[in-house]
Amino acid sequence: LILACALAAKVVVDLRWERAPLFGFTSPYIVYCHNLQRAGEPVEQAWLSYAMQLLFFGGLIGASLFALVRTYF
Repeated sequence: LILACALAAKVVVDLRWERAPLFGFTSPYIVYCHNLQRAGEPVEQAWLSYAMQLLFFGGLIGASLFALVRTYF
């Protein structure tokens, strides 16, 4: 539940601001949109695919790391 909330917060921050509020680096969502435009893909629904990918792969990696740490430590 904590992982899902953290990933959802990251999605909101990435979609809302072009630069991260605390660190000032460019949002990965902006880079994602530029890459889609460069490939000639539409960017109207890019926010949805970005959010789904971030939640899926972030959850997969986070759950794997949690299981690894819990198993060996």
